[in-house]
Amino acid sequence: MAEIPIKIHILEREYTIKAAQRDVDAVRKAAAQLNESVQHLKQHFRITDKQDLLAMVAFDSVFQQFLVAEEFTDCQKKVEYMDQIVDKALSLPDSSKTHLPEIS
Repeated sequence: MAEIPIKIHILEREYTIKAAQRDVDAVRKAAAQLNESVQHLKQHFRITDKQDLLAMVAFDSVFQQFLVAEEFTDCQKKVEYMDQIVDKALSLPDSSKTHLPEIS
C-alpha cells in the first residue's frame, strides 16, 4: 500500500512523515498524545527544556510498554496453566471429572 505524507505538530514544530492511509488516524492520535504528555509535564513538574520534556515522555512511553509486556506475559502464563487443566479434564474418564482442581 502506498504511503502518503502527513503533517503533524510536536512541541510547536511541524513534521511531515509518511504513513499508510490506514495508519493516518493512529499517527495523528499518537502525535496528539505526545503533545498532551508534554503539556502534562510542563504543568505538573514545571519542566521547560524541550529536550528534557521529550526525554521524560520517551521514558514514560517505554516504561508503560514494559509494564504492558509484563502483564501480557503474566496473562499468557495463566492461560497456559488453564489450558493444561482443560486438557487434563478432557482426558479424564467421565467418572473422574467431578474432582477437577480449582482455578485461582
